[in-house]
Amino acid sequence: MKTSSKVDKKIKTKKKRLNFVLLILMISLLFIVVTKTPLFNISKIEVKGNKVLDKDTVVMASGIILDENIFKVNTGDAKESLFIHPYIKSADVKRELPNKILIDITESKEIAAIAYNSSYIYIDKNGKILDIISSEKNDILVKVEGLDLINPSIGNEIRYKNKIELSSMKEFLEEIDQNNFKKNISMITFEEGSSMTIEMKTGTKVAFGVLDNVKYKVDYIKRIFEDLKAKNRKASKIYLNRGKYAIVEQDGKWEDSSNNE
Repeated sequence: MKTSSKVDKKIKTKKKRLNFVLLILMISLLFIVVTKTPLFNISKIEVKGNKVLDKDTVVMASGIILDENIFKVNTGDAKESLFIHPYIKSADVKRELPNKILIDITESKEIAAIAYNSSYIYIDKNGKILDIISSEKNDILVKVEGLDLINPSIGNEIRYKNKIELSSMKEFLEEIDQNNFKKNISMITFEEGSSMTIEMKTGTKVAFGVLDNVKYKVDYIKRIFEDLKAKNRKASKIYLNRGKYAIVEQDGKWEDSSNNE
């Protein structure tokens, strides 16, 4: 009985070893099939969400190349590489077996062009510098003059020498973007350090003053223009820096706009 039991144990041990060897061989074979066969080589890279950037730029930023084995692609590293590009706000990279990569991005959107040292600095609503070029791209964006900047660099957050709180500037850009008020603005000029004047596309100039009570002031300006439009009247200048209520100058005449409060 004891001899039979020992034989059975040896047989079981051999079977376990054999099964283990077979498992290793199967895993090795699977690894070879997955990593060496052309079936899993990337033949297509699809890019979604790009409006400003072309497909080739996005693919190059990801670091992924065609004919690379799909399982050798580190999607996390590809995402990190994409975030380095200033125009890419968010990104997702996925494998679609057997041989396709999907890159889905959200782009940062230009909101203003800041005139600086014979160049134009393009920023998004969060104050991130997207591009620095020697000429204006178009006349659709809000143009900003009079800012003194600290070492502007693409991809970095903009910094001001003027006495301007970065959070206040972000709030202003966010506010004019959210309610689409930016489409009415032609130029923003900073004077005396932090006092701001807005020139509207209608020709009206708005003495905005310093960047405080931003949401209130922007809403106030909108109500004034809505009131002027309803009355079929135009203003040459609006003052928000001379007391509690705005002062509206129309055809050389002054009017307290407290009724728009």
